[in-house]
Amino acid sequence: MSGSDRATVVLLVVLGLAAFAVTLKVRRGFVEEERAPELQATMRRAAPLLAAIGEYTQRHGHPPPDLTRIVPEYIPCLPEPGPLAKGGWRYDVGKRPIAGGWSLYVMVSRRYSDPTGFGDVFAYHPSGRYEPAAYGGGLERVGTWGYYHE
Repeated sequence: MSGSDRATVVLLVVLGLAAFAVTLKVRRGFVEEERAPELQATMRRAAPLLAAIGEYTQRHGHPPPDLTRIVPEYIPCLPEPGPLAKGGWRYDVGKRPIAGGWSLYVMVSRRYSDPTGFGDVFAYHPSGRYEPAAYGGGLERVGTWGYYHE
């Protein structure tokens, strides 16, 4: 391969990488714009679920061991988290001391998370405290919730 052919190949690779980087940046902007209203909607959908967990905790002195324990006595059925979530609500008891006894979260669907990562997490901790890095990512506060960018 001649020197000018190598230069052409290098130029094409550089241009291709630049185009890819621009595409990712545009995609990230689109994702963030689309994600914001879904985060708010997920928080609204979670409100009755959070209240039911709180009522159970007040009555029994500890959080429910799993979400099935609050249906139907504290809430008629578990609300759907909406399109932001991949796989529904996730609930942990005692795994994160900073959380305040339990945490409720969703794995964020690919449509609303960074396409270059393994997936983001949107979490609620009753303590209102969040680690700067947890759930495999870095924290962004969204109201009383934590959004972890993977």
